[in-house]
Amino acid sequence: MRYLKYNRNKKMASRLVALVILLAVSVLTPARIMGQEPAPALPQEPAPEPVYQLSPGQIEKIETFVASQMRLGKMPGLMVVLVRGSQTLYKKGFGFADRKTREPVTSASLFELGSTSKAFTALGV
Repeated sequence: MRYLKYNRNKKMASRLVALVILLAVSVLTPARIMGQEPAPALPQEPAPEPVYQLSPGQIEKIETFVASQMRLGKMPGLMVVLVRGSQTLYKKGFGFADRKTREPVTSASLFELGSTSKAFTALGV
């Protein structure tokens, strides 16, 4: 008889421990592990990007500088683009994309980079 009592108490104790563990896990476990999705985060709108503009004086300085560098470097043509954030501040082609046909440089003109792209990559790293 004593053996049966001990066996019953042991079973009750193990059931009680299992129940406590189950309750603790259900309270302490995150919702997504229990099959529920967490509430979605509220979308945050990015701050509006300020609008920048170059003054006529700044544009004149850029164009004077580019013209002098083209003469010094004996460059037939180039394209200049100034960007701040996601806003294009200035975009203009100078000179010729093809000397023979005297085709002007445009935003669609293609230039060979050769090994100069290595310097851009190094700058970005």
